[in-house]
Formats: sequence, C-alpha cells, structure tokens
Amino acid sequence: MLGPNVPARALYESAGFVVEGVQPEEFLVEGAYVDDVLMGRSLLT
Repeated sequence: MLGPNVPARALYESAGFVVEGVQPEEFLVEGAYVDDVLMGRSLLT
C-alpha cells in the first residue's frame, strides 16, 4: 500500500492489520517518491 493512502490504511487497520514494515521512497508517483507500507495480520488468532 502506498504511504499517502490514508483511507486504505485505516480500512486495513480496522480489519486487524498492523504495519510490519516500510520501504522508504519505493515508488515514483507523479514526480514524487512515496513509501510502500507493508501490512499484515496473524491468521492464528
């Protein structure tokens, strides 16, 4: 998920996902570098 996508991050968090990592400036979007946010959720709960 792209770092600036706040609505998507909120949706994932509401479903129990947590940030597991960030890849800084991973993508070039419209002339600006943005972070890639890695999110995950345990399947064992």
